[in-house]
Amino acid sequence: MEATGAGEKELAEVAARTTGKSVDELLDNPYVVSPLRTHDCPPANDAASVVLLAAGDVARSVCERPAYITGIDHRIEAHALGLRDLTTSMSTRLAGEKAGVTRARST
Repeated sequence: MEATGAGEKELAEVAARTTGKSVDELLDNPYVVSPLRTHDCPPANDAASVVLLAAGDVARSVCERPAYITGIDHRIEAHALGLRDLTTSMSTRLAGEKAGVTRARST
C-alpha cells in the first residue's frame, strides 16, 4: 500500500467485485491486522499443483514451446502478517536470479 498509494478503500473495491458485498459493508468489518480486514486475507486451505517433466526432445514432440528448468532454488519466507515487507519477496527475486530469468534468452 505504501509503495503504490493504494488505500483500504481500493482493497475493498477489489474484494467487492468477488464477494457480492458493497465497499461500505466491507469497510465496516473489523481489522484482522491493521490495515487488513477479513476480505483482504484468504483463508488457510489445501492446494495442489502439477508439473510434468520430460526430456527436451520429448517435450518438443508434445509441445510447440516447452519451458525449460534452467535453475532451482528453495527458500522460505515468513507467512504471518507483519513479519515481512509484503511489497517485495526476497525468495522470489533470488529464485528468479538463480533460474536465470534476468538473462536475455535467444529463441
